[in-house]
Amino acid sequence: MDADAQARKTGLDDDEFESASENIAELLPLINRALASGQVGKFHNAVTQLLLFRGYQLRATDAEFQTLTYEVLKYVQTGYKILAARQQGDLQKPPDSSVFPPSLPAAWEAHQPTPTKPAGHLTDITPLYQDHLQTSSAKTRTTYLSIWQRFVDYTNNKPLRSATSADVFDFLESRLHAKEKPWSYGYTSGPARNVLFEAFALSKTKQLIDQNPVAGLEVLPKISAKVEESRLKPRFPYKAKQLNDLFASEWYNPDSAAWRGKMKDDLGARYWIPLLCMWHGLRVGEATQLQIHDVDLAQSLIKIQVAQDHDEIGPERSLKNAATYRVVPIHPTLLALGFLDFVRAITRSYAQGPYSLPRKKAR
Repeated sequence: MDADAQARKTGLDDDEFESASENIAELLPLINRALASGQVGKFHNAVTQLLLFRGYQLRATDAEFQTLTYEVLKYVQTGYKILAARQQGDLQKPPDSSVFPPSLPAAWEAHQPTPTKPAGHLTDITPLYQDHLQTSSAKTRTTYLSIWQRFVDYTNNKPLRSATSADVFDFLESRLHAKEKPWSYGYTSGPARNVLFEAFALSKTKQLIDQNPVAGLEVLPKISAKVEESRLKPRFPYKAKQLNDLFASEWYNPDSAAWRGKMKDDLGARYWIPLLCMWHGLRVGEATQLQIHDVDLAQSLIKIQVAQDHDEIGPERSLKNAATYRVVPIHPTLLALGFLDFVRAITRSYAQGPYSLPRKKAR
């Protein structure tokens, strides 16, 4: 609000003034109606994006999301009313900031690094590794920390500087030949080995150890190709009945009254992702990280990309490998169902974008 007041002092050009008038005329009635009716679902995305700007990802129940959005809109309404008055020449001052809740610090401002403790045993690496994984997904953090904890337990939490490459080899071999849920060779030689290497590398960087024992692992335990094949999880295509059940369910019906709050309005995830995956063969992770500017409305193309544009917001995107970056024509069935109309509607509603289409964390 202070920046707006200063800009008016120095002078707004005609385009800036008209743009502000159009924005107020469009959004203030929507905000008023949402607060009057309590139907604030259209503003869920805006609240999510505001938090992302501060470095946070929101995890909340529908009821919590409803309450948060409603409270945020009350303050947004106050700001828009002041802007509307200023557009009419009534140069109101911003309200007393003391009546507002304290500002939410950015995640990078609030974060306090965990002080390094003198290393004694393997468990001393655990809090350091937890901090190191903060930027990873929840699933990755859980998996990696589970692998590390298995190693700690296997070695009886031995002194940190006593860990050797033999300990690492014996641990990986024990997991290959475990009676219950043994690991595959691919998992043992890939993710499991990499987790141990990374955890010890962090410890070495913090000068808690002199050598990384995983770096001294010159050979890995093995199993036969036949045993390895038996441990791989088979992948089966969907059957016609399964697809029919999916697309006939309440989950997929865009007009269903069974959903409320965020689930009711987030058709990007609930309605379009199954279709994008079915007609384009996309991985779920590829479909869920699509953003508005990945869709070429003029050429009817979709970019499956990992490139981070300079103005891009939201979670960091990733692809399985470089070869999966591609540009594909939108399937005629999706065009007939109105996918481009959906993208245009999202673009008009959230002109400040780019906004995820759909959000990465949508389900």
